[in-house]
Amino acid sequence: MFLRHPITKILVLSRRRRSERRQQQQQQQQRRQPAMLQSPMPQKVLIRRARKGLPQSVRGRVWVALGGGIRTPGLYQDIVQKTSDAMLETYREMRDKKMASNDPLGLGDYAHYPNKQDEETKAADSNRTSPTADSEVSNSHPGRKNDTSSKEASPTAVGTGEKSSENFVATRNFRSIQDTIERDIHRTYPRHHLFYEEERHTQTADSTPSTASVLASGLCDPELAALILNLESDIRMASSGETLGPVSSSSPANGTSTPGGQAALRRVLRAYSYYDPEVGYCQGMNFIAGMFLTVMSEEEAFWLLVAVMNEKPCKMRGMFGEGMRETHKVLHVAEKLIHHYLPRLARHFDKENVHVTMYATQWLLTQYTSSFKFDLVFRVWDAFLAEGWKIIYRVMLALLQKHQHQLMKMSFEEILTFFRELPERVEGYQIMDIALKIPLRRRVIARYEKEWDKQQNNSA
Repeated sequence: MFLRHPITKILVLSRRRRSERRQQQQQQQQRRQPAMLQSPMPQKVLIRRARKGLPQSVRGRVWVALGGGIRTPGLYQDIVQKTSDAMLETYREMRDKKMASNDPLGLGDYAHYPNKQDEETKAADSNRTSPTADSEVSNSHPGRKNDTSSKEASPTAVGTGEKSSENFVATRNFRSIQDTIERDIHRTYPRHHLFYEEERHTQTADSTPSTASVLASGLCDPELAALILNLESDIRMASSGETLGPVSSSSPANGTSTPGGQAALRRVLRAYSYYDPEVGYCQGMNFIAGMFLTVMSEEEAFWLLVAVMNEKPCKMRGMFGEGMRETHKVLHVAEKLIHHYLPRLARHFDKENVHVTMYATQWLLTQYTSSFKFDLVFRVWDAFLAEGWKIIYRVMLALLQKHQHQLMKMSFEEILTFFRELPERVEGYQIMDIALKIPLRRRVIARYEKEWDKQQNNSA
């Protein structure tokens, strides 16, 4: 009866129309978002939009646009092809040598590979490839020496010189990096459907005849056979252009080759270690590249990794280069911010001898990709790609602020146990809401960064 009144009907219809218009505007805005982000817009507007979180349907395209897109089309495929060819030749020589010597271990003189390095090769490569591949990302203070003489620079792509590139791929340092990558890809998001390692098949239908016959005879070491099959698969994909498409969790994988996302992650990390030999590969980069692969193709993931490592606002290269100089600076800033915004908790940590490196190293080195669920990680990276390090520090402070009351009652051992279990209990959207309300200013971050630089200059 109430709705029969003419004025009431008009008001109800007006509300419905306004609601429908708002829904249409929101849908149009979501469809236009990738194109809008590629076009010039005020930085503040871009940051505000990114902080609210991007729709999952367009997240990959927006991230690629923020990273500058694919810089040189075809270069990624060329690097994959070139490195796979060179490494395949080396491993085939190892296989043939093993078969000739009937070595039951399958490695012959390479039994201690890759730890066996002659001094000449080590000296020749020490200036080009970082030894960071042998260090673990842990909850302790980085144990490397702080190389104050090294300067942050743009990567020197070795692919520009044919002779130098062939020499680099042939070095033991490069092969050692690939072995570290091979170990790390099996530890990258093992519960994610894209990287889940299914039971490997024993059939070798798509392998080359020589490899298939060797595997059938049982003479070839299984790990060496897997390396050869993976490289043969990489060469086929690079030559056919399949690496251009989105990564699939069920991409072709035959014999003992690695399926789906793990194979794509291996190619991206190998390509970057070749593209930027001064950095090479450091554990922690696998989580970042793996996270990229969940929302974009591997070629786009490679170029976005190049962008976040070398360009503002992210510029993470110094954290993974030799000496990890930027990592020490970031941890210094983090410790100072905790004292600045959470002084009571900071005093309790000092009393219990809990240092920031004991819980925040993984958070800050990998920008939360190695420990936390993707509902938080994606929101962090939406803002990180747009505004840089400010959101990384804000999230750290939000995690501590939310659990400050509990932490204040804990002892040293209880605090460390709490931080180990924390990532599984975090609600991403709740933490982001807290983080965006923390009044952190860029000038505060800059002050502590200058303080660290001054300390390093005085100690030099």
